[in-house]
Amino acid sequence: MLSFTIIVFAFLWYTGFFDGSKFVGTIESIEKDSAIVKIEEGEILKSGDRAGVDLSVAEDTTFQVGDKIKVGYGYVGESYPLYIETKSVKLIDLTKIK
Repeated sequence: MLSFTIIVFAFLWYTGFFDGSKFVGTIESIEKDSAIVKIEEGEILKSGDRAGVDLSVAEDTTFQVGDKIKVGYGYVGESYPLYIETKSVKLIDLTKIK
């Protein structure tokens, strides 16, 4: 039984199950540590097409309007733009995509 449990957890970890929810979008505006992001990919599109993102979770990164980012999130508040619990924000390097 223990080996089965270990195999299940290993599979879930490998497939990214514990990473949480994510979406990809483009920054439309920035004010202090907050950005409005136009959502382009992700399940969250079922709830809305824009979200407020807390950029302070990525302390070592400087963001600009027009940057494409990947956002990890938790709680989603039904407002417009969507209020989300921001867990992670990463710049997407468009030079590597092709």
